[in-house]
Parts: sequence; C-alpha cells; structure tokens
Amino acid sequence: MDKIIIYGSQYGTTERYAGELSKRTGIKALSYEAVKDLSMYDTIIYLGGLYAGGV
Repeated sequence: MDKIIIYGSQYGTTERYAGELSKRTGIKALSYEAVKDLSMYDTIIYLGGLYAGGV
C-alpha cells in the first residue's frame, strides 16, 4: 500500500510537522505543489494551516 504525506505551508510550520511525521512513520512527505499525480497512492495524509478560520 503506497502512502504519502502532502502539506501546504505558508510560514514553514506545517512543513516542519510534515517532516517530523515523515521521519517517525517512514512515509514520504512532499509539498502539494510538487505532487502531480495522486492516483498511485492508497493513503493520502494532508497537512495544512488554518489562517483566521480559513484553510
């Protein structure tokens, strides 16, 4: 089963969380901008920030 962590990070905090999660789980982490095709993944974990109540 292929898994990926995808993150969006404006200030870098979410990127750091994604990196730590990747290190602890062994799942590859990539910025959403770097991912072109998600069809090869069975599990997608998305991390993103909340800014003034919006995503």
